[in-house]
Amino acid sequence: MPYTLQNFEDDKVLYASQLNTIEKGIVANEGDITSLIQFAPQIRNNYPRRKSKDEQIKILCFGSSWFLNTWWYLNKITKSVGVNALIHAYFMSGSALDEWISLYNNEKVTSVISSSRRAIRNISENGSDWTQYILNDTGATAGYTAQKYRDDWYNDLVNGDWDLILFQQGARQGRDWNAWKNYPEIVSIVKRHCSTDTVIGFNCTWSPAKQGAYLKTYLGVTGFEGQTIWQTQNNANSQRFIRGSGIDYISPAGTLLWLMRGDAVMGADSYDLAKDGLHPDYGFPMYGISLLLYEATIAPFYGIPFENCTWLPSSGDQTSINYNRLLEVTPDIKNRIFKYIRLSLSNRFALISNAKVEEGEDGEASGLYNLINYDAQVAGVINKNTGEIESGSAQAIVNVYYNIDPSTEHYVTSYSPATSGTAACVGYYTSDEQFISSQSGGDFGANSSVYKYKKLTIPSNANIIKLFGRTDYGECSLYTLK
Repeated sequence: MPYTLQNFEDDKVLYASQLNTIEKGIVANEGDITSLIQFAPQIRNNYPRRKSKDEQIKILCFGSSWFLNTWWYLNKITKSVGVNALIHAYFMSGSALDEWISLYNNEKVTSVISSSRRAIRNISENGSDWTQYILNDTGATAGYTAQKYRDDWYNDLVNGDWDLILFQQGARQGRDWNAWKNYPEIVSIVKRHCSTDTVIGFNCTWSPAKQGAYLKTYLGVTGFEGQTIWQTQNNANSQRFIRGSGIDYISPAGTLLWLMRGDAVMGADSYDLAKDGLHPDYGFPMYGISLLLYEATIAPFYGIPFENCTWLPSSGDQTSINYNRLLEVTPDIKNRIFKYIRLSLSNRFALISNAKVEEGEDGEASGLYNLINYDAQVAGVINKNTGEIESGSAQAIVNVYYNIDPSTEHYVTSYSPATSGTAACVGYYTSDEQFISSQSGGDFGANSSVYKYKKLTIPSNANIIKLFGRTDYGECSLYTLK
């Protein structure tokens, strides 16, 4: 049995691991927070200390290109609202949390910051254009090596003289919880070098553009469906990080971009506000998420709202890594951005539906999803005839979900080793784990190269679902419609 019913509270279901934890008097660690009854976050984050308008704010940022997209206009926005900001911002393309940990420890520096990777140190004070130190540049910053970049970031971090430290998980890694599991270490690294008043903040990101290769490559589901699944998974991981780390001082950039893309005027663009399929365009897409970052993390230090910003981006502005085009901020667009910033801050992880619901594959409405967290994982492949878990490749994985309500509509994305054969995408079981039936690759329309979104046909006596996927891209996920 996967759980134990207790007499001390009606309808309360406890897992054996939880009972063991309580019996030993130990609160489980952050890796188990999805199943905890009691949990204390890792740190206590500070609240902003209110500054007078003539006091400078010192900000340190580090992360991947999506974070650069978020803070790139921040120097101009702070200047416009009358805030003197000193900003040191480190960009390293595709960087995940574990790579910043390696840099802090001075490990594998030249492999983490390889010659094929872009890395730039950016500095601005009181609204000045960014002064850039570019890895392996042949121009003004020739000789700026990986070790110099690492040492500059390390020295800035351990300096400790920051009012605000902001960072972000990598874009691709945002939807894969395995890439987040080391967050206690990066949070500890940042916190131990904070001053008494330093506030730590985090940027919560978005999904790739509909036409971009990222959805197909890393999720296997494209268009609005793929974006919905990606954003739902990313949101769930961000919330899990917030709960475990104690850092709830966040900017919900993914929610804002979701709203802008769903707007009939702003989102009518065929490139989905990201011409290269991945990075938001200059102009109003980056302007919106930078204004949001200001409002969510800097405005509380001064009490000066983002609406006080009169600066607008133009084609003459400094650009950086992905200047594909600039989308003009008209008065109408600006009003819409202002409205959506307030809306994003009012419900930070909601897929707020001014976005139209499109039809998914097989004519099913894709809708807006709740991601269901799995209760257990086992290695192997589901046998469609017996329901047993058989050994498979190193990448084979089965997610297990207990206490399923068969009367509720459930949807999945899934993968199958082949259309035919003995492997199943989904297996259904009774509460005592007796096999009922399965849906195979042929039933499901999935195979080794096609990942499918589909509504499940759950037997009425089913209580447990086992869902097959692969470990590298997390291609098995279970959802209900909101």
